[in-house]
This record gives sequence, C-alpha cells and structure tokens, in this order.
Amino acid sequence: MLLALSVCACSGADPTRGGSEPIRVYDVLLKEQAQFKSGKLPGRRPLTDEEVAQGAKPATPNITSLTSQNGVTSAGATGKVLTGRASPTAAAVGIEFVGAGSGYWLVPVGSPDPMNNGELAFSVTVDFSDGVPTGNQRLRFVALDEGGRAGTQFDQPLCIAPLIPDNLNACRPTIAPPALVLSLDWDRSVDLDLELLTPEGKLVDPKHPSTAPSEGDGGIPTPLAPDVGVLNRDSNAGCVDGHQHEDLVFQEKPPKGHYLVYANLFDSCGEAAVRFVLSFHASETGKHPGTFEVVETYRTSGEILGIQENGGSGRGLYLTEFDSK
Repeated sequence: MLLALSVCACSGADPTRGGSEPIRVYDVLLKEQAQFKSGKLPGRRPLTDEEVAQGAKPATPNITSLTSQNGVTSAGATGKVLTGRASPTAAAVGIEFVGAGSGYWLVPVGSPDPMNNGELAFSVTVDFSDGVPTGNQRLRFVALDEGGRAGTQFDQPLCIAPLIPDNLNACRPTIAPPALVLSLDWDRSVDLDLELLTPEGKLVDPKHPSTAPSEGDGGIPTPLAPDVGVLNRDSNAGCVDGHQHEDLVFQEKPPKGHYLVYANLFDSCGEAAVRFVLSFHASETGKHPGTFEVVETYRTSGEILGIQENGGSGRGLYLTEFDSK
C-alpha cells in the first residue's frame, strides 16, 4: 500500500532535511532516507501500563508490533535496525526522538502479511548524531492512514551510551564506569593517534594498543587484567572512517607510576591542520548510595599542522602527563 502524496512523498525525499536532528531515519524497503517533517508527531499519547492493564485499546491505525535486536546503542552509532507491523488501515509510520529535535520521520508501510491478519510491515534503520541525548531515552512511533489521521503513539525504550565509554553507567548508575578514560577528539578527517608512554617505557599506540608489558595475538593480552589500559580503535586509519575519536580505557586505576600523553599525526590526509581536544574522565561515587557517575577531570586543546605528519616514524606532540598513585 502506497501512502497518499498528501501525507508523505517519501520517494525522492530531500537528503539535506533533518540534518541537525538527533536521529536520521532510512527506509529499508525503499533503500532511501525517510521523509522529514517539522513539528510534533501526530496522534494520541501512548497508553500507560495502568491503562493497558485495565483493558484500554489503542486507537487505529496503530503499531501492532515492534522489534529491535537489542535496546542499546550509542551516540554517533549508525544503522540501528527496527522492524515492526502496523494495523491494516495504516499507510505510513511516523518516528521521532522523544524530548529532542524539531520534527519526525515518515516511512510508508509495506504489503499486507497474510500470516499476521493482514498487518503491514515496515523496516527502518536509525543513525544517531554525536550530540544525541544519552542515557535512558525513547523513540516514539505512530501509524497514519491514507488521509493522514494518526492513531495511538507507541514508545520504544532505548539505552544510548555516550561517546566516552562508560559501561552503560548512563543508563544504569549502579554499574561502575571505567576508572579512567583518556579521550582524543579532532575536527578534520585526518589519521590522528592517541599515544601514551607508560612508566615502564612502553609507547601505547594503534600498533601496540594496550599498556600490558607484553601483548598476545592482535596486540591485546588474554586474559586482560583490569588495570591494563586498552585503545578502543584506530580511528580514521587510511583516512576512511571519519570517526575522529579514540579512547584509552582503564577499567581499574592504572598501575602506579608516571604517564606521558601524546597526539601523533600519522597522516594529514591532505588537510592543512587539525584541531584536537584531549579529555580525561574518571569514575566517582554517585549522589545516591550504590551509584557511580562519570566526571571530566582534565581537558586541553590545541592544533597540529599537516606538515607535522610522520607516518608513525616518531613520537607525537606532547600534550600532558599524570601520576597514578
């Protein structure tokens, strides 16, 4: 069933619209970006658990089923798949991020499914911006008929982890985050590497991605001691991924000693310069008993010129140093 043009002209949707939104939605069936519409998501508010327990039924058209592989994603993540079905009178499904953004996304539903009482399937992928609100959040769905009339909205809970690794502490404060995370961010598509010189004289970099004195296959020792720091990625290696963020994560406090931190421009990727931010994040006791929180304990920024690229032939630009006691 195709949605009437008065409701959604999804085919050929302007890819520049919705670019500043917390999410961007793509229609899996049409293999293109969904249509973005400004304003509030139409429809009646979602039913409460109490209303459902008392036998309240959603107004049609309505979302009858919604499935996600898991309820966890992260800021900056792409390709989160959600599939579902809507009642037979639906023509499209609207999707918004609750509490943020200036509008919602529309996708047409597919053909009737005779195995599910003629309900209409839909499938989307969702990309999350780096600045999307983190913690326990919700995506809100609503079905619309051919005339644009919306039924009862449906909420899908979602845990969104921050860019800085926190062991999902943002969603469950009783989970302890890493004891220390060193994070390097930068503003150009260059191959910039976070480096750490350990008290034993080992230089941690993408080729030697842990602080362990000796490393096994792949550079990561097995089993991994909790006080060993590990680089979580070699971002933008070969100038291709565009992620522009690296973390060195210590689940427990680093071993005693003096540490030096560097940023090495492995490849400028044709850029004249790159600006960067180095930050430290530590675990602290939360405001409530049995909880934890992540606190930024250090921040500095600077610039590296493209002519300073070294292809890994030398140590990078010195940024700071710290002692673990």
